[in-house]
This record gives sequence, structure tokens and C-alpha cells, in this order.
Amino acid sequence: MSDDFSAKYTNSNLALDALPFDSSLFRGWRLRLQDVEPPLSPGLTLAVLRRGDVVPALIGDTLSEQPGTDAEIFSSVREAITLVAPFVGLPNVMPASFGVVAELNKRQVQNLQITPRQVDRETIKLGKWWLEMNARVYRGVGNSEVGMMIREFFPDLSFWANTTIFGYLLGGGNVFPLKEAELVVAAAIIALGATRQARSHCKAAIQLGNSFHNLDAILGIGKEMSHWSGHRLPQKVDLPKLVNELEALMN
Repeated sequence: MSDDFSAKYTNSNLALDALPFDSSLFRGWRLRLQDVEPPLSPGLTLAVLRRGDVVPALIGDTLSEQPGTDAEIFSSVREAITLVAPFVGLPNVMPASFGVVAELNKRQVQNLQITPRQVDRETIKLGKWWLEMNARVYRGVGNSEVGMMIREFFPDLSFWANTTIFGYLLGGGNVFPLKEAELVVAAAIIALGATRQARSHCKAAIQLGNSFHNLDAILGIGKEMSHWSGHRLPQKVDLPKLVNELEALMN
């Protein structure tokens, strides 16, 4: 990756006081994530969405420990970035995307197979389908008032969220199963430092089939990541309490 490319694309949003990439720190997170089922090492990219400069080093370290998995790693990282873009914002994911491009060019990876989502416009128009996906993700989460307020006062935002986020991105994905996709989203929101949304998406991830062990691991690492990136969670996320709330609402 040339210095010109880094300055123009990958490092364009880098804060002057940003901490440098620490290979041992990120390797420790990767090792801890190997105990999560399914392993979510590529999801570490979510912690550094505002740090595109870290992405090439992160991918490089991962591939050095998992040789021969270039296509799999790139596919997972690309899908993770795509999934979380609406939740954390395009300006935050673009440097990470450019970091992926830089690493692809460095490794001279060509003819990368990219399978687009098989969701056409006519399917998106079928409101029942994407509303059912929304209901599936948030089943038992207990945030119905949020959807009601947004539908009433921000109808365009509500339509976009349901069709694009739940219908197209989460519902049409072909890299991760839905429960893993939601776990990636939850991890990104935790690393972003958004406490209220982190609680909701932890509940969503559990009710979609992720274990308490997985969420506990993601929450612990996510809090460390949010601290490292300067986006510490302002309030505690009490996972056992969230599990109890979820069980009460679903029974």
C-alpha cells in the first residue's frame, strides 16, 4: 500500500492521537474469538471501522496464521463491513473498505469470486417478507415502541430500515447465517459504544440461537475494543439481566 493511497483513502479520517496498531493486542482478541462458535476472527474488523489503517495489518496477521484462506477471510471481512454499514455509518466503514482494497492489491488477489445477494426489487417490494424478517430479529427484545415512534414520525427512515437493513442486508445475505450476521452487528454496536442499541442487539443475537457463552465473549472483547478505539460504552451491559428479560418476554 503506497503512502499516497494511505493518505488519500485509508487514513483520511485518522485522528492525530489515534493509538497505533498493536499486533499482540489484536492477536489476543483473535485467539479469544477462536473459542466462539462459529469463530468470528474476521469480525475483529468491526472494532476498527474508523481505523482503516489497521485493516491491512489485521488481515495480514490473520492470513499469516491461517495460510491459504485468503478468499474466505476477504469474503468474511467484506460481508461484515457490508452488514454493519447502516448501523455505524458509511463514513466510518469506507476507510476500512479501502484498507481491504489495499491488502487485495498488495497480495495481487485477482478474480475474487463475489456472489451478490439474490434479492430482486420485486421481492423487496413484498412488505410481508421484510416485516417478517424485522419481527424475527427483534422477537422478544421488547423494543416495539421504538419501531412505532420511527414509523409515526420518520416513515421514510422506517421504510429504509426495514427494506434495506432487514430485508436486503440481513435477509438476503449468503455468507453468514442470520444468527451469525446478527452477532456481527451486535459486536460492531458494542465496539461503537452505543449502550442502548448494544443491549437490544445482544438480546436479538441470543434469541436467534447464539449462546450466552458467545455473547459473553463478544461483549467482553467488544468493551475492550471500544475502550481501545475511544468509544467506551457509557453504561454497563448486564448480560444475565438481558437474558432474564428476554425469557420473560418470550414465555
